[in-house]
Amino acid sequence: WLHQWTEPTQLRFQVYASLFENDANLVTDVELETETIGAQVGFDSTLSQKMSVSFLVGWARLDTEYSRAVGPTPEDDDANELLLKGSLDYESERHKMSLIVNSEPSGSGNGVIVSAQAVGLEYTYALTERSDFDLELNAGHRSPVDDRIENDRDFARVELGVDYRLSQRWKVAGRYAYSWQAREAVDGTANSNEVRVSIIYTPEKSIWSR
Repeated sequence: WLHQWTEPTQLRFQVYASLFENDANLVTDVELETETIGAQVGFDSTLSQKMSVSFLVGWARLDTEYSRAVGPTPEDDDANELLLKGSLDYESERHKMSLIVNSEPSGSGNGVIVSAQAVGLEYTYALTERSDFDLELNAGHRSPVDDRIENDRDFARVELGVDYRLSQRWKVAGRYAYSWQAREAVDGTANSNEVRVSIIYTPEKSIWSR
């Protein structure tokens, strides 16, 4: 639902719902199903010709049911989570930048629902008419919604990239990424480095008419 409050500002209301199912939970060794429902309110506003802001805040209820074919089954769990999403965007002739904050529950690689809070920066600078430089920063914290599961972790990632347009359809791009994380249940930290070089082709859009 959108409402044009003033000429540069829209009020926003939206329902938040999801269903998460896992058949091979590596953390608890049980199957689970999590239903999430909530709501968010906020606004989108154009501050100037170059700057805009978007903000949503709300609350979600999560109900998790566990099942196990053999052995005792953990008690079902319910929780309430903050929903938060905001961005401040700036764009000029050669610069484009977004500051982002986000907090919401999401599925994880370990097969459980986690509460994830993160802040980020996305920046693009036009080096030339054909070439762009990109920078992405992201950092935050993840923890299982069910506090009986000990798997909290902090994370950070930085990614740098340059691309060059060879033609209207072809582009070559190079990227470097560094990732870091620290888990509460494990001593020490983990990090990785990644380098990618890509040749990208963008096909022409097809327009169907009768």
